[in-house]
Amino acid sequence: MSFQQSGLKENIQLSDETIELIESLALLLHVPLTSSQLLICVGLLQKGVSHRSLVEAITRYSGK
Repeated sequence: MSFQQSGLKENIQLSDETIELIESLALLLHVPLTSSQLLICVGLLQKGVSHRSLVEAITRYSGK
């Protein structure tokens, strides 16, 4: 499911080009998150959540 299909895009202000770039980078880097999960992460980062804290939380709860 892409960001555009997820319905979450409406709550986060990103251009289609930015969304496409994030999806491409995630695929290239083998990020084990769905498109919806990535969009949630982007939204949290936009709201000021520390990127280090976000990485720690994802790592902790993914079991890796």
